[in-house]
Parts: sequence; structure tokens; C-alpha cells
Amino acid sequence: GNAAVVAAQGDASLVQSQAQPQGGQEQTQRARRQGGEQEQVSQLQEAAGAAWRGVRLIGVRCVIRPARTGEEQWAWLENELKENQAQVTLIGSGIQMLPRDHQFEKWANFPYERERLLNMLKKHRVQGAILLSGDRHIAEISQIELEGIEHPIYEVTSSGLTHTWREYREEPNSYRVGEMIAKLNFGIINLDWKEKEVNVTMEVRGREDSLFLTQNLRLPLSM
Repeated sequence: GNAAVVAAQGDASLVQSQAQPQGGQEQTQRARRQGGEQEQVSQLQEAAGAAWRGVRLIGVRCVIRPARTGEEQWAWLENELKENQAQVTLIGSGIQMLPRDHQFEKWANFPYERERLLNMLKKHRVQGAILLSGDRHIAEISQIELEGIEHPIYEVTSSGLTHTWREYREEPNSYRVGEMIAKLNFGIINLDWKEKEVNVTMEVRGREDSLFLTQNLRLPLSM
């Protein structure tokens, strides 16, 4: 993400410099300078591309009925997970996947589908998997341990930007890490790529960029 922003800034400065009048020796120096800038921009773009090649984003929805269409979707998802070579895999759903205790819409209302999803993660040992969800008008971070996966699986729930509960009330969630946030909020996933690992920081923030929740996850990079 940071590399992509820097590359865009480099492109902008390059365009601005090309618009300046040139002549004689100045033009030659300018061309050399532009060549160096272009090389730097190319390197930054390559770095940004390499970073995002390590990330996979998958959207899923709760399959309510085991109809033919649903089975096609499950087959697609399993193939995506089986062939997945990403260092970080973000799996997004409109409703929560881990929590089971509250009475509202969630994958746990369809326990077979929820178990099937978690079993797929275990079966294919999806390292670097992070779950993303919303639609609750609250925010929280949940966690589960799955056999064969070397780190906890976190689910970041963030919502909403414009609506939240009128008054705070306690709600159970046996998977919750930290507090439940009943304020206007949004979620951020920061990826800090190192030589041998990626440091993932999951955040829930609110107005004036106030920090409500944060959770770190360090993932070793596979060779």
C-alpha cells in the first residue's frame, strides 16, 4: 500500500517536471534526471506489485440452501483455497463468521455451512487467513484456533460508518478479543512487509482517526 502511494507521487512529480521548458544543456540534464526518476518509479511500482502479489482477497457468503448453485460456489471457494499461494488471505463476508452467541444474522445460524468453511481452512492449511465482516453496527475482533494453522484466525468486524446502536448494551461473544465497540467506526488492515515476515496490524478506528481496537499478527514469509 505505501509503495503504491509513493509510486503515484513519483509519477506526479515526473509529469510536473516534464511540463517545464527545456533547452540545450539543460534539456540533456533534464533527460538524464527524468531517466533516473523513471527508474525509481519503476522500482517502486515493481515493489508495490510484489507486495500485492502476496495478498489474496476472497469474498464469500453464507450458503443457506445446499442447492446446485450453492455447491458450485463451495467448489469455487475450495479451489481458490487449495491453489492459494498468497502470504496473506483476506476472506470477506457480509455477516459474521466466528461469533455464535448473539441472536442476529450470522454464519452460526447455519452451523453446517460455518463448520464447512472452517474445515476448508484447516484442510488446506490456509496460513495468513484473516476474516473480515460487518453488518452489525458495532465493531469487534474475534479469534479462533484451528488445527494445522500456526497462528490464530482473527475476524475483524467493523460497521458502521453512518449508523450504530443508540445505546450501549452488553452482548456475549466467546471468541471476542478486547472490547466491543458501539460507536461509528471503520476497519483498517495494515501490511508491513519485511525481508522474512509480514507484520499485519488490524485496527478499528472512529471519528478523528481515534483508535478503538488493534491486534497484531506476525507471519513468516514462505520461500
